[in-house]
Amino acid sequence: MRMSPLLADHGISGELFDSFQSTTTMKQQSFLFVCAAAFCAAFLAAGNASAADTMPLKGAHKAMNLPCEACHGNIKPREVPEESACMTCHQSRDAVKAKTAKLKPNPHYGHDETVECTACHKEHQESVLICDECHQWGYKTP
Repeated sequence: MRMSPLLADHGISGELFDSFQSTTTMKQQSFLFVCAAAFCAAFLAAGNASAADTMPLKGAHKAMNLPCEACHGNIKPREVPEESACMTCHQSRDAVKAKTAKLKPNPHYGHDETVECTACHKEHQESVLICDECHQWGYKTP
């Protein structure tokens, strides 16, 4: 089985690659590989360069101009961060409950305290209050 030096790095090989090689000329292959490589590079560069632009921050995170890595660490930027990332700054669930203690009822005390922060708090889109699925508190969730 032969592999393309450009595509082998990405695990693309096998019968599809072999049939492509046997039905096209070297000049066609070179042109197509260059075009595919240029397209991939442009796509990846655009995706990386515009991720922060297309995923704007809001509220306190925007005011602090937090970089993506502050919440997402080294995971893929489009993946939802784990709760431990929230607690890096927000300390603990008890600290969050204390901060919202004046709200009656306090949405951070609930029937199920295993609900992740990101179930309500959506940094890159409109946040929701899942309590309102049953209750009618009408709080604006940051």
